[in-house]
Amino acid sequence: MSAVLTPASRDSHPLAPSHTKTLTTEQAISYFRATLKKPNNYLSIARRYVEFCQQHDYAIDPISLSLFIKGKAGRPLAASVASAARKFVRFCQEHGITRILPEDQQPKFADDLHEYVQAFLQHHSSLRGEKSAQTYSVGIRMFLEFLQERGLPFHGPTLKLFRNQASAEGKSAFTVNNYLSAVRQLAKWTLDNRDKYDFTAEQLDGLRDVASVKGLECNTKAYYKEPLTEAERQHLLATVTAPRAKAAIALMAYSGLRIVEVARLERSDVKEKEGIVMVLGKGKRTKQPVRLFDVAADALHDWMTEVEGKRLFDVSTDMLRKEINQWLRRADLKREGISAHSLRHTAAQVLIQKGVDPIYVQRQLRHAQFTTTQVYINKETEKQYLEALPTGM
Repeated sequence: MSAVLTPASRDSHPLAPSHTKTLTTEQAISYFRATLKKPNNYLSIARRYVEFCQQHDYAIDPISLSLFIKGKAGRPLAASVASAARKFVRFCQEHGITRILPEDQQPKFADDLHEYVQAFLQHHSSLRGEKSAQTYSVGIRMFLEFLQERGLPFHGPTLKLFRNQASAEGKSAFTVNNYLSAVRQLAKWTLDNRDKYDFTAEQLDGLRDVASVKGLECNTKAYYKEPLTEAERQHLLATVTAPRAKAAIALMAYSGLRIVEVARLERSDVKEKEGIVMVLGKGKRTKQPVRLFDVAADALHDWMTEVEGKRLFDVSTDMLRKEINQWLRRADLKREGISAHSLRHTAAQVLIQKGVDPIYVQRQLRHAQFTTTQVYINKETEKQYLEALPTGM
């Protein structure tokens, strides 16, 4: 396990990279693509060559390249095809890639590393549900493979390299930032549990550097969901007859909670006298007070009189999302651009429309960056602009 944390123990660990590297087809093509300014037909030709080598159990080298270029029935491949194949072989030689496996033969992690990552996923307090664990697992696996293939240690600078590589491969800023979040949490968890593992002081210092790695700037407009109008919000709540669904929808559409935040709520989180609810936000370890507006407070109070036990919404986020979407359809509000998450956007947009200070809107929605809140301001400005200026000017 510690091989990916420091170069010192690299040679003795099952994950240790040798002088040659074995990748899967998609990994090799992906890394090759990142070196090309204009991929053109290089990727398809590289894939043809790889499949040729796999079919005949050839290594990636000049000999198999010459056999590939000869073509079938003595008909040599076109010069442009041969040139692209040579470029791919040079790339493989430069990076020590001598063998490329089909996807179904992808090598697995060593057992000790697998158990280490599984321990993190099972004990991490912010992971509620299979999807969250799966997202973290993918990000961590990709990062550790990145380290393994290059013989790099686990610390801040290598996480930056991984971030840049993932971006160069065409992954969105949103996806890359999810990967970074997973790796940061793994590093923090490792530091918190350092007494259980045999780490050196150098390894631990490297893990502390991971927290300083910043994510990529996201285009928040790409993740903006169309909101309901204020009248549609009222109509939706009037349509809902199930107390649990009404409470969940009111919390999202009026107080701006996320689905996962609603699903996590416990009875002790609700402070009715103060008019607040304590919310465990996305990726957070501590709860924050959020204003309970009257409509949400009333709906939540009605539900609390019926439910027993510690958890108020004893349901998965997927089931809750499905239930909310069903009520949107019943209210004839389910259309393109409208989803369960639109309710949170509705809360933000209505607050902006009512003239609430954007700083308070940011705090209510718990946006980490004000630029996210700015999206709602820009939407309202655009709407007012179109309504205010007459066409006859």
